[in-house]
Amino acid sequence: MANITTETGFMQAFDARVSADGSDLLVVRRSEAFELNGMGARIWELVDGRPVGQMVDQLQAEFDVDRTELEHDVIDFLGDLLPLGLVEIVDEGTGP
Repeated sequence: MANITTETGFMQAFDARVSADGSDLLVVRRSEAFELNGMGARIWELVDGRPVGQMVDQLQAEFDVDRTELEHDVIDFLGDLLPLGLVEIVDEGTGP
């Protein structure tokens, strides 16, 4: 697993498609589909090149969650998506 920190930036993979269904998202890559629940769907929306720390800042403003726990959850979530090819790590400073 990659060494992901709050400074690590992520982009959505170029070949992933998204279908919204209420608060859940269905992300399709090639012939595989991945359902993301409400929080996962919101994290996915924030994956636009910004570093994890900025994603956590935004999520903390929207949800009443402990920051340390939130950082851990976001890093774990993105770490799970990385080997599936749904997200890619970008160089620092290339975010929005």
